[in-house]
Amino acid sequence: MRLILLSSLVVSLTAAAAVIKSNPLSSSLNVAKTLSKRQQADILTWYNSYHPYEDHVQYFRDLQAAFPNNSKWVSTGTSYEGRDLYGIHLWGASGPGKPAVLFHGTVHAREWIATPVVEYITHQLIYGYNAGDNTTQYFVDNYDFYIFPIVNPDGPGSSPDPCSETFAGPYATSSPENAGLSTLVSALAANQTLKLYIDWHSYGQDFLFPYGYNETTLLPQLPKWERTGSLMSAAIRDSNMTRQTTFTYGPGGAILYKSVGNSRDHVYALGGAEFAWTIELPDTGAYGFELPPDQILPTVREQWAGQVVLLGLLDEVFFDGMGPA
Repeated sequence: MRLILLSSLVVSLTAAAAVIKSNPLSSSLNVAKTLSKRQQADILTWYNSYHPYEDHVQYFRDLQAAFPNNSKWVSTGTSYEGRDLYGIHLWGASGPGKPAVLFHGTVHAREWIATPVVEYITHQLIYGYNAGDNTTQYFVDNYDFYIFPIVNPDGPGSSPDPCSETFAGPYATSSPENAGLSTLVSALAANQTLKLYIDWHSYGQDFLFPYGYNETTLLPQLPKWERTGSLMSAAIRDSNMTRQTTFTYGPGGAILYKSVGNSRDHVYALGGAEFAWTIELPDTGAYGFELPPDQILPTVREQWAGQVVLLGLLDEVFFDGMGPA
């Protein structure tokens, strides 16, 4: 059964509404409306500045503690310098084992905004579920979420030059960080199937699809991904009419630049994910990697608006003449 989910936060009537096959789902997509004043104050406090690594670890532990019966603290290992590659596994009322959604953030240390975006989405899933928001409960009841906000706490990058501070390593999965991700993806593909993978980056305001390693190969899922990107960009734009943030979308190699060894190609090709994207967060260059703290909260709220649309389309039948997709 399809039900069009309406929300003043997420989508205007002229944009698309997320369509979900379930019953019943009639609540607002603005989960913040269902949160207590204290919880909303906590959001404003945490998301008004950037924080050191240790504080991020504690914040995520606090989130996991708020959902103790339907979550587990997980790790894909330790970084080269010994830091925990931590995350949370969330599941719904019937227990774990549903198709997986994997969020993977802060691959590049200078891309500060990626961490709070992933944290805010996690917060909305947990507190929305606890508050009885039907939409959020649908998402968590139907998918297992594996969420890793900081997957590169040491900070190395992607240069092929072994003398560079951003040297990518001598071979695929040569770093413990990449090896941990690859092992997790293989396990999820074998045991649960992967519905969605997002690698969160900044900056540029892009939704990047496979392939990145090749500029000319166009995959058969491209029309579905482009339709989804269009609906998400409209939802993000309409969630904040002052900012009116929009995103460009398409195969990464074609619309941005060639990127050999990117994780979305890996998770699509070897993990079999139905959606395997990189999201390049705001802005488009005015501040670049150093997005000011006063833009954290509007940015994370916009991304939640986009995720509500995306998660609502994961089981949608596209181009059947029914619903927005």
